[in-house]
Amino acid sequence: MVEIEFPKYPSKAIDTALGRAYVSLSDSGECISNIYAYSATTLIGCLDKGPGFLKFYSQGWDKAKQYSMERAYIGTVVHALIERLLLGEKIDLSKPIPVPDEYKGISLKISKDMPFEVDMRLRAFLEWWYSLDAPQIIALELMLFDPSWTMWAGTCDLVYRDGS
Repeated sequence: MVEIEFPKYPSKAIDTALGRAYVSLSDSGECISNIYAYSATTLIGCLDKGPGFLKFYSQGWDKAKQYSMERAYIGTVVHALIERLLLGEKIDLSKPIPVPDEYKGISLKISKDMPFEVDMRLRAFLEWWYSLDAPQIIALELMLFDPSWTMWAGTCDLVYRDGS
């Protein structure tokens, strides 16, 4: 059986010049260490991505950055919608999805209506979720951090138990 204490080690995520990191907090919420545990995603971002990635960026920084931001926006929207659905919220998908603040001012080549790619990914998640045998949500957005092991940290989107 999975047992989770919330939180075993008080911490918070911060954005640094090198990427997302996690730091220890006191019971009052103050940072108690200047040692950062960088997120697994930040560390993976440092890995060599090979010739295909370099070719992608050879088309020009602006074009590549634009494409990356559009893809990130779609991922952000899908993530937010799935989380809201798992929390039991009803979502009216006929209304435009608001653009998160970090994407405002960026020219997104996405229509005001829900992009097909968001719909496709949301449907794939729901197909998978409903194929499970009475899943029980244990945690959403669970921060994984241990100050005694600062090689990496991160946030797990979903921990669940399948009834089968």
